[in-house]
Amino acid sequence: MEPVVGWDRAAVSVAVDDERRLPLAGSDLALQRYEHFQESLVQGPSRDALQRRVPVLVDDLRTATGPWQLLLSTASSSFPVRSTASLPLVGPDPLGRVLGVLVIGRDRVRPFTAPQVLVLQRLADVLVRLLLARSSRGDLLGDVARDDVPVLVGMLRVRLGVDEAGALARLRAHAFAAGTTIQDVAADVVAGRLGVAALDLDG
Repeated sequence: MEPVVGWDRAAVSVAVDDERRLPLAGSDLALQRYEHFQESLVQGPSRDALQRRVPVLVDDLRTATGPWQLLLSTASSSFPVRSTASLPLVGPDPLGRVLGVLVIGRDRVRPFTAPQVLVLQRLADVLVRLLLARSSRGDLLGDVARDDVPVLVGMLRVRLGVDEAGALARLRAHAFAAGTTIQDVAADVVAGRLGVAALDLDG
């Protein structure tokens, strides 16, 4: 008999490149923002799951210790998620291309058990097949959230005369200082709510 997994929230993000993941439509908004903070701070369980290609479990985000202290310290006390499981979506090709990450969240402290993780891994395998099928039709990114980060990175490269890595580092520094995410900063600049000059920290 299969163990009942049970969760309150789920999010699926597609790996666009080594730096960016875009959430699929229908993903939980709280988990999406949690993923955005991980990208902004370059640390977190989802990033570890993608890099190590193994599930990463957090029993309680409010008491967890480990390599993500910056991420954990920035989490708002109102953030509803307590226990999480982050599973890499690994393709079947010999190179094991990582397609994205599945994040499952529980709103109370209820750590995921080994049998439950096995069930979630089978769900991840199903998602991999769905993503590959969509990719073969050319519509993989049809249902992802809008991403203004590349636009702003391009603007910063021109303004500051730096390469992509330098522009992204500047964007991350501003987001960290403002207590927000790189996605929120980019959206504000592209929408005209924030001037790009605000990110010229040396200016």
